[in-house]
Amino acid sequence: MADLVRRKITAIWLLLVLATVLSWETVHGFSTADLRIAASAAMIVAFIKVRFVMLHFMEIDSAPLPLRFFCEAWIVLVCAGILGLYWVA
Repeated sequence: MADLVRRKITAIWLLLVLATVLSWETVHGFSTADLRIAASAAMIVAFIKVRFVMLHFMEIDSAPLPLRFFCEAWIVLVCAGILGLYWVA
């Protein structure tokens, strides 16, 4: 069982590393005209990474449902707030 958990965590870690590379390539691969879209995509990927860290490394996936709901709602609200401020400013 411990080996299975270790493999799952390692796979999630690898997914997070690949998401980081994807974000970096996205932002650096666009021209300055599309930079706002690329930066928004990178922020969305960052919040997806936050969700994976919360669920699997902070073990919120096995927490009581109200705590998990609060954490998921926090991620959505903060992501929407930051993106909203970014596009309005």
